[in-house]
Amino acid sequence: MIRCLLHEWLSPLTGDRSDRGPRWLRRHRAACPRCEHAASGRRAVAARLRAEAARERRPVPPFLAARIRSAVKRAEAQARPGGVGRRRWMGWSLAAVAGLAVALAFGPWWRPRTVEIDLAEFTREQAGRLTQQVRNLPPEPVRALTRIDRPLQTELEAILADARTAALSLARVCVPEESIASRP
Repeated sequence: MIRCLLHEWLSPLTGDRSDRGPRWLRRHRAACPRCEHAASGRRAVAARLRAEAARERRPVPPFLAARIRSAVKRAEAQARPGGVGRRRWMGWSLAAVAGLAVALAFGPWWRPRTVEIDLAEFTREQAGRLTQQVRNLPPEPVRALTRIDRPLQTELEAILADARTAALSLARVCVPEESIASRP
């Protein structure tokens, strides 16, 4: 199914020639009746257009014939070996499509997980214990660390005060007022 879809996308690049295109596309076309039928339909349309063009062919006016010949010669001189360059980009485009498919397939699992806190499970008793632990912290536990320089002590004291304030604020937000006020 995927190869049939890729065949539909890539076969217009090969034109009406079945021998063009990547090897896997030619093998798929030979094995898949649906794709072979579509390719034979394109070949039939191209053959009919050539036949109609041959039937309707009129002589080219001489003033246009010289311009046409010079344009064809310029185009042949500028032509690159291996066709117009479609084949060169086909591999890159297939790689880009495959990379996009992989990114879209696995992208949702690479997102960082978010942690959701369910406040319904946070009981009043747990909030009370947390509040009591924060209140029981000694005012300056950093003094026990006498070997630390004074600027570092000041910084640690500020961090401890900020942590105490943040914990009390969190407890006030998560727990109703009466449970905090009732605790000693």
